[in-house]
Amino acid sequence: MNRKAALLCLSPALALSPALAWAQATGDQEDSSASAQANAAPGRQVSMNEIVVTAQKTATTLQDTPISIVAMTGDSLNQQGKTELRDVLDQVAGVNFTTAAYGSVNINMRGVEGMSGALGKTDPAVAVYFDNSVSSSLLGDPGTGVFYDIQRVEVLRGPQGTLYGSGAEAGVVNVVTANPEPTLGGGATVEAGNYGLARGSVFINVPLADSLAVRVAGQRLYRNGYYTSGGDSADVLSARAKIQYDPGTGLRVLVGAQYTHLGGALAVGGSGTGVAAYALGDAPANPWDDVTKDGGVTGQVPGSRQDDSFYKVWGELEADLGFADLTVIPSYNKVNRNRVLAQYVSTDDPYTYTYYPNTIDGDSTSVETRLNSKAGGPIDWQTGFYYQNTNAVYYQGEYSRHVNEGQSSIAGFASLTGHLTDRFSLTGGLRYTQDKKDFVTVDSSSSLSGARTWHHVDWRVQAQYDLTPGMMFYATVATGYRPGGVDTSASEYLTDLDGNTFLNTSLFSKPESMTNFEIGTKNSLGAGLTLNLSAYFTDFRNRQYTYFTTTADPDSACPNGAAPDYFGDDVVCNQLTNAKRVHIFGVESEMVWDPTIADHFQVSVAYLSAKGAANEEVGLSVPSGASVPSDATVSGSNIYYQTDGATLPLSPKVAINASYKHGFAMLGGVLSVGGGLRYSSRYYLNGFNYLNDAVTSDGVRVGDLYIQPSYVKYDLNADFKPDEGAWWISAYIRNLTNEAVKSATDGSNTQVEPPRTYGMVLGFKF
Repeated sequence: MNRKAALLCLSPALALSPALAWAQATGDQEDSSASAQANAAPGRQVSMNEIVVTAQKTATTLQDTPISIVAMTGDSLNQQGKTELRDVLDQVAGVNFTTAAYGSVNINMRGVEGMSGALGKTDPAVAVYFDNSVSSSLLGDPGTGVFYDIQRVEVLRGPQGTLYGSGAEAGVVNVVTANPEPTLGGGATVEAGNYGLARGSVFINVPLADSLAVRVAGQRLYRNGYYTSGGDSADVLSARAKIQYDPGTGLRVLVGAQYTHLGGALAVGGSGTGVAAYALGDAPANPWDDVTKDGGVTGQVPGSRQDDSFYKVWGELEADLGFADLTVIPSYNKVNRNRVLAQYVSTDDPYTYTYYPNTIDGDSTSVETRLNSKAGGPIDWQTGFYYQNTNAVYYQGEYSRHVNEGQSSIAGFASLTGHLTDRFSLTGGLRYTQDKKDFVTVDSSSSLSGARTWHHVDWRVQAQYDLTPGMMFYATVATGYRPGGVDTSASEYLTDLDGNTFLNTSLFSKPESMTNFEIGTKNSLGAGLTLNLSAYFTDFRNRQYTYFTTTADPDSACPNGAAPDYFGDDVVCNQLTNAKRVHIFGVESEMVWDPTIADHFQVSVAYLSAKGAANEEVGLSVPSGASVPSDATVSGSNIYYQTDGATLPLSPKVAINASYKHGFAMLGGVLSVGGGLRYSSRYYLNGFNYLNDAVTSDGVRVGDLYIQPSYVKYDLNADFKPDEGAWWISAYIRNLTNEAVKSATDGSNTQVEPPRTYGMVLGFKF
């Protein structure tokens, strides 16, 4: 680490939202937290010592939780018009949110890629929990559609495999919606903004009896797409109902049901997904123009659309058994996803194209059961069982292909904390997981099937020392795991350039695993100042990635020895594979400072170094006529390069978030005005970072096509709350300078983060 980066990382940090999170626990603690928030003085910022989270599946304050975690309240997000998960994660240093082909979503944390591809090709590295249950990667989740009536959002960085399982290799995002309360209440929010944004949400909470209450909430959201084709639009209708029985005698029962429909245009069609002009090394006049046919590269065909329905029913049972507390969380999800995708038939002028159906129908059942010891003793323990089973049927009209795919996971886990003194504690955790995947693929000319089972044990050892009531140190060694991926669209046998067939060994990738070593400190220093620091080293093995390039020479074999295939008019190589070893080092610092009751300052800094650490060669194809790096081995149109010391994709070395907000007492209320920024150093978008020195025949550096340069994005916001009255109004501008930030690319097309957006939000509660 150079001196400048080290100084940046040791500076204070935590830029989340202009109002820091208020994360609440369940039961009596939840009610008392809500009451405290309601009684807080206007303009008052909530201390981090008061924030209660359930990140470790027990209620602890944020500052007493010995992991790298950030949290934010639903109220603060709603007031700022942050109605999508990417709006939230954009505020967390060290986290990248990308939208890839066909609308799939990837969350990348601490240098570990999300990689949840179409057809459940791989599992996410960051588990996203909505109301204590997670949706299978086979089905996807409604994400944006259910982001309303939120109580809190928690973002846990680092492996959480012991308590959360195989989907939490790099971290967890925990979204909790508001539960029924014993008092009558309700509220509504309306929002309007550019790109035709119109959003309305409403909730009503009704006590039916002393111990019984119901809460119903809903949202309608519409927004035009950011891309010229209309892609990346939003057309959402969602409703949620919860009923809760809580007599206060140690028993709580909650049942919830939710329906969400997602419509609108997709940013996919024609030759792929996103803006084609970037593939030429050009920066188009409109960076979100995915339709223009630039330099012979065909743009997108407008007309790809989604018509997706998501259904969810779940429950929560909490019971005091005397010797321990029992928690049972069953969940059932069902999806019907109907999409129409555009594809070129010919890119010769005049262009001709057609539309293909693409559907997903499936369901998933899960249950988690936990026993937690009573708090206050010398030993705290937790043990539990988890089960999930998912089945889905895919239809890809372009290939007349049907895929039946199943996934199941069974796990048992336990955690034990010994309080050796009133200041020092040791924790040990263990989780055994069995994951199974199977599939049958049938198309017009062939069929393919496969099945694979993986067994894995995750563990965690942690020490915590409280030097003072406001100063805590911790050290942790923890593991994470992601089961192998499956390539359901592959072939059982591959054919080389000479027509010889051989067994395809890449139908399933190897599972990946990591061991994370972390030290940290959390400090409440008085005078409104909180400072948290953490440093970590991760040994990452068998990193999964999809090798995909659209610049292969049809007369040269792909890196796995197979002849290339065709995607539209493009010649492609595509395989699921593993890299041997990666070493990741990082430092994260967080600060919140409230020097006065009217001022709130936050800053966060993340330093990251994620590099290959194995003597390993990997092959890539380069554009015709391009020169290649001098140290690369050339074979036909492929180059083979050494990954040892090479930086991973989506791993900026430095990321900084900062925000400031000041409250003015005026007009019988408080007017709060503030702003924030997000800085990121440059980063690579995929494995093509190794082609920095390659130059095409047009003189374009190949590496530049796959690099996002360093950037700064600025936000402005203001809100007014009267001293008397339950209403509020706010306004915001995000990405003030209209910075075009590339988030993902496949070599032919590039996805771009949202442009400048602005809007106003009006809400009230009673």
